[in-house]
Amino acid sequence: MASDSSSRSRSISLLVGTAALALLVWGGYAWRATRPTPAATEQVAATTADSKPTPLRATRPISEIIKKVEAEHAVQSVAPPADPVAEPPQGDELVSDAASAVRANSPSVGNHSIEMTISPKVAATPAPRLTESPAVHAAGPVDALALLDLGRTMLSKGDFIGARSTLSKALDRGLPPTEEDFIRTELGRAAEGLLFSRATNTGDPMITTYTVTSGDTLNGISARHGITEELLASVNQIKEANRLQVGQRLKVIRGPFRAVIDKSDHRMDIYLGDLYVRSFTVGLGANGYTPTGTWVVNNKLRNPDWTDPNTNRHYLADDPENPIGERWIGLHGTDGEAIGKTGFGIHGTIDASSIGQDKSMGCVRMAAADVNMVYELMVLNQSQVVIRP
Repeated sequence: MASDSSSRSRSISLLVGTAALALLVWGGYAWRATRPTPAATEQVAATTADSKPTPLRATRPISEIIKKVEAEHAVQSVAPPADPVAEPPQGDELVSDAASAVRANSPSVGNHSIEMTISPKVAATPAPRLTESPAVHAAGPVDALALLDLGRTMLSKGDFIGARSTLSKALDRGLPPTEEDFIRTELGRAAEGLLFSRATNTGDPMITTYTVTSGDTLNGISARHGITEELLASVNQIKEANRLQVGQRLKVIRGPFRAVIDKSDHRMDIYLGDLYVRSFTVGLGANGYTPTGTWVVNNKLRNPDWTDPNTNRHYLADDPENPIGERWIGLHGTDGEAIGKTGFGIHGTIDASSIGQDKSMGCVRMAAADVNMVYELMVLNQSQVVIRP
């Protein structure tokens, strides 16, 4: 019995010792496995640093930066050119540095600002070198060409109302003949669609609509809007003037029209306000005898009879040999060489070869179809005719 107890005691001691040794070995392994390495420690530190915002402090107050930029701009704006003979800069350029980008938003001294929208993709490209806004600058060939380019762009985008105004200004400021011909052609086409057709564009300031009420007449409506009864009927395709209906909507042009005759080119330009409409070739007085100046339309006749002041021959209204044709637009001079003069007028002719020539006794001759249209446009006591050398 004693031997068995001693043997059991040694077995238990051996088992306990083995377990203690195993526990010690396992503990050491676990401690090495969980101990962080230097590389791991640096990675954890970097991750921790990235996850926290780092406060930044400006090295100088922003007000100082703004003052510096403004001071630099002020110096550059008033500094004279290095070379007094060289042409000064024509405008600011848009560049990428911050100071210049601020300066680019301010016009140069003496220049008018030009509004424009610049996309980020083209912010570093040079700005157009226009010294002043074309809308406010005095007449000059550079501005006329700039207006022409702008008008072409408007036409390409379908902005005919904007193009009409812009190209009319360009034409008024003078351009080479080819460019003027382009403008007259394009604006003549625009007038056919915007003014003389049935179409009504609500954005056109020269057009309005009128709803017929009881008692209205074509003559009364046209007189209130500065146009002729013939034009109002033509635009609205009205065949019988006395058959207006209450509630009928009419397209109405805001008149009056006016004419400018250039003697050197034998050309009549028609305008609605400041907007060019179309041109006609005219015949004028022999030896330059068509007085320049300003005239007002003071009478109009259809199929007029006429007495030749040189021969005293009288032509009846429907006489095919009547030299003045079928329309007469009488003029009264109010300014320049024309002042106080009467007896002059715009009329047709039976001599087609005289159009574009100086063959009349001083009146303005036109082809039959052309004078018919001008007759529809000119309003008694309102429409002016300016004759230039």
